[in-house]
Amino acid sequence: NQTPVCRFKGLVAKKYAVAVLEDLNGNGTMDKTLIGFPKEPWGVSNNAPMHTFGPPTFEEANFPLTKNMLIQIKLNQ
Repeated sequence: NQTPVCRFKGLVAKKYAVAVLEDLNGNGTMDKTLIGFPKEPWGVSNNAPMHTFGPPTFEEANFPLTKNMLIQIKLNQ
């Protein structure tokens, strides 16, 4: 029941997008179904949704970084 936290230091003010993956089996890769959907929990900034044929775009997931901030990303399964 712990919440992982990742801190990025030294970033300049501009647009960023963040993607996260919970590698449940520790194999260092995103496991996918036969049709390419992720088998493991994943998420991106702005909680942008996955598309039928691919991940969210940078435009959907980006956010402007202008000061220290905290973003929360919901993991999809």
